[in-house]
Amino acid sequence: CEIITAAKKLAPAVLKAAGLHNYNLVMNSGQEAGQKVFHTHFHIIPRFFGDGYGRFRVPDYKEGEGEGMVAKIKESL
Repeated sequence: CEIITAAKKLAPAVLKAAGLHNYNLVMNSGQEAGQKVFHTHFHIIPRFFGDGYGRFRVPDYKEGEGEGMVAKIKESL
């Protein structure tokens, strides 16, 4: 319950930082399901029309962009 509560609090901040309004909340369970980090965690994936809905790929951030997104998310909390 606590991890879902945290995801519900964090998702709006992620959306605000990304400038989007919709998201998928995803949990991969097991290697065949695409899990790469083997502990319980969820992915909050901001979505928009035409984004190639399907398997999520981590974007290639330019230097400093990832840190900038983290700062925006923290500001939105």
